[in-house]
Amino acid sequence: MREALKRKQVIGIVGGMGSYATLNFFSRLLAYFPAEREWDRPRIIIDNYCTMPSRVRAIIYKEKYKEVYMALANSIKLLIDGGATDIVLVCNTAHCFLKDIFKLYPEYKNYVIDIIALCARELNRGGWKEIYLIATEGTVQTNIYTEALQRYGIQAILPSKKEQAEIRKYIEAVKQNKITQEIKMDFAQFIYEIECKQILLGCTEIPVLCQSMDKIINKTIIDPLEYVCKELKIRGKRY
Repeated sequence: MREALKRKQVIGIVGGMGSYATLNFFSRLLAYFPAEREWDRPRIIIDNYCTMPSRVRAIIYKEKYKEVYMALANSIKLLIDGGATDIVLVCNTAHCFLKDIFKLYPEYKNYVIDIIALCARELNRGGWKEIYLIATEGTVQTNIYTEALQRYGIQAILPSKKEQAEIRKYIEAVKQNKITQEIKMDFAQFIYEIECKQILLGCTEIPVLCQSMDKIINKTIIDPLEYVCKELKIRGKRY
């Protein structure tokens, strides 16, 4: 009898929210899985679902809310059907819809890595007590980070209305691939003026902007996607 093929890790990415954040995450995954031969890396399937309606508008204005979470569920199913063993939604705001998705498809919990829950757990292990959250209006409004961090006694410091408008400008600059020198200087000044010394990048666009800069001074920057890459590496060793 032919020996059964060993099951291998297949990473699935629900992307396109936006596309440059997805591209950045893919590049970082390759760095986390260095290989002398291409076939030593895990298979990675990307669904760059950029035609999906706005997640932020769905949350704030209830605009096409069901259409959004059904689109996310469709993408997850597509990846599972393609053989994905571990799935990442490369959009923090998209995690606001996971409760709705899991109610319909509870089995999807076995595949999806919850970025927010993972980040809160790792920050607790690091002994963090407070952190300033850079995120979309949708992520802030639903309190998914605030509540996840509170479970560990960590305080999330939220942007003011004025700061939130600035954050939206930086997010859109990445989505549109318009990271100018002016945007970089504005962002550096924005970070510098934040009183809290710890900054949480709760939007997957912001790491793209950070990596385009020489350095971020006077602050400790926490990128949840780093935790995700490490988690995927750990999971990969189990196959």
